[in-house]
Amino acid sequence: MPARFSRTLSVLVIATATITSTDARGQCPGSGECLFDNGTPGCNDAACCNLVCNEDPFCCNNQWDALCGQLAAQICFGGSGGCEPGCGGAKDNVECVVGTPQFDNRLPVGRILRFGGEWCTAWIVAEPNIVMTNQHCIAGGIQGMTVEFNYECTSCGGGTSKPVDTYDVTTLLGSNAGLDFALLQLSGNPAATWGVATVDPSPPSVGQPLYEIHHAGNFQGSEGNVKGYGEGNVTTVNIPGDCNVSPPVAIAVDLIATGGASGSPIFDANNHSVVAICHCGPSCGPGFAVPMSSIIPLATPIITNAGGTLSILAACPGATGDVNDDGAVDGDDIQFFVNAALGSGSSAEVCASDFSSNGSVGIEDVPAMITALMTGP
Repeated sequence: MPARFSRTLSVLVIATATITSTDARGQCPGSGECLFDNGTPGCNDAACCNLVCNEDPFCCNNQWDALCGQLAAQICFGGSGGCEPGCGGAKDNVECVVGTPQFDNRLPVGRILRFGGEWCTAWIVAEPNIVMTNQHCIAGGIQGMTVEFNYECTSCGGGTSKPVDTYDVTTLLGSNAGLDFALLQLSGNPAATWGVATVDPSPPSVGQPLYEIHHAGNFQGSEGNVKGYGEGNVTTVNIPGDCNVSPPVAIAVDLIATGGASGSPIFDANNHSVVAICHCGPSCGPGFAVPMSSIIPLATPIITNAGGTLSILAACPGATGDVNDDGAVDGDDIQFFVNAALGSGSSAEVCASDFSSNGSVGIEDVPAMITALMTGP
C-alpha cells in the first residue's frame, strides 16, 4: 500500500498496539516539539522521540509531521498506572491546593483531545462556550477535537481520575500566529458548569509571582495528562519566545513546561487572574508565555462578535501612594514604589504607584509620589 496511507493507518491503530522495540531509527532527540508538526526530523523529548520513531521511522528519517504528533499524543502521553501530572513530580495534583483560590481556578481549565489523543490545554475565557489555547495547537485544523473538563486526580497523593465532562470543538473563531493564541467555540454551555477565568490585562513584571494549571503530558507510568499545578515567577519580560513561533512580546517564566501544557492559563498569584498563556519551552523545564496584555486587545472583538462575555479584572481604582497597602503613605512605601518602577512589583503595587495611569511606573510618577508622601493620598 502507499507509504502515506500506511502511516495514516498506523496512527489509527497505534492506541491498541504494544511497542516492544527499543531500536529507534534516525536521530533522537530532535529540536522541535513532539506534539506538533515541527518541520524537522525527530522531536525534543528523547524518550518520546524513540517510541514514535520505532513505530514510524519517517518521523526521524524525514520530518516530524502532524501524523508524528498524533502518534506522540497517543503512545507517549497516553500513560498507564498511577494518577499524577507530568514531569515526574515537578507538578502537583490540583487536589494539593484544595480550599484555596488556586483550587477554584482549576475548574475552567480543560484538556484538548484530538481524535482521542492528548493534545493541549484550553481554558474558558468567555461565557457561554469560548475557550483559549495556543495557535500552534490548531495549526493542523480542529477536526476531531474535543475539550474535556474535570480530568483530575481524586487526591493530592494520586488516587484515581475523576469523571469527565466533554464538549466538541465546533468553530475556530479566530487565531493569531504572532501571539500564538486561538479562540475556539464549544458545543453546549460549559461555562454554566465550569465557570470562566478572569483575565488580568495589565503587563507582567519581573518577579511577579505566578501559578499555572495545565494538562502537561506524562509518559513515565502515570495516568496521562491529568490536571497539574505549579508555582513560579516572571523572570524576564519583552523578549522573543525561544520556539518555532516566536512572539515578540513573550515573557520567560520559571514554571515547568512540557508537551500538553501549551495554551494553559498562567495566573497572577495575588489577584488570581490570568496574566499570560503558556507558549512553549523545553520538556520539563522553564518556559515562555505570552502576556494577556498583548492578546486581549485582539481577542476581545473576536469574543464579542461571537456573543461571548469576558470576565476582566477591574481596572486600578487610581494611584494612592500607599504601595505596601498598610493604610498610610509614608517612608515604608518608598522601597515598594522603587520595586514597581524597576518592574519587580506586583500588579497591586504598580496600580498604587501609577499616578500617570499609563500601565507602568516610571520617572513621570515620581513627582506625584513625593507629593503623596508629603501630604498623604
